[in-house]
Amino acid sequence: MKTVLFVSIAWALALGVSRAPAESSPGEKPAEPTQHQKVYYFEHQLLPKWVHKSDGAFFEDLASGATGRLSAAATKIVGKPFADALHVRVIEKDRVVLLTFAKPGQPPECFYAALIKNGTTYRYLTLEADEDITGQGVKAFYCEWTSEGSHSDFGPRRYDDEASFLEELGKEKEKPATPPQASFTPSSHAATPGSEPGRK
Repeated sequence: MKTVLFVSIAWALALGVSRAPAESSPGEKPAEPTQHQKVYYFEHQLLPKWVHKSDGAFFEDLASGATGRLSAAATKIVGKPFADALHVRVIEKDRVVLLTFAKPGQPPECFYAALIKNGTTYRYLTLEADEDITGQGVKAFYCEWTSEGSHSDFGPRRYDDEASFLEELGKEKEKPATPPQASFTPSSHAATPGSEPGRK
């Protein structure tokens, strides 16, 4: 039953967003979303919804190796090269699944995302690209999209590699979401690939 529900939600969202234009002024022809907007939508809006709103079906599919629907949605929304670079790996059976994305083109696209199962609840943690504008060696931000739809920022990181991300995840998997350094909740209007907010 869960899988049927997830499939319905997944395809409704994937098909709907693939046709949704970026925002435009009245009277203007709607602009096509940019590649960055499509990536942002997929990583930051669609996947968190699947994690938190599928009653565990999305996690269970990925944990069992059923990645076909994820790949199909990535292809339809973002494109085949992006989908081909998307890798799913079970880190800990029935507990942690790692998503590895194509190398980010610009902030805040993700290097990685992790789905963590804690009993009957789920977490969606991300390692998001950032620019080192202060010269402090910052490569990324460690963040989370919560079940309430808010984006929590746990601060800058000086790494962008899988091993360091997994090491940090190892400390997270036994606890609920920790207080962020900053957070925001996107507006309640329907999300489209052109409705991306700025960096925290």
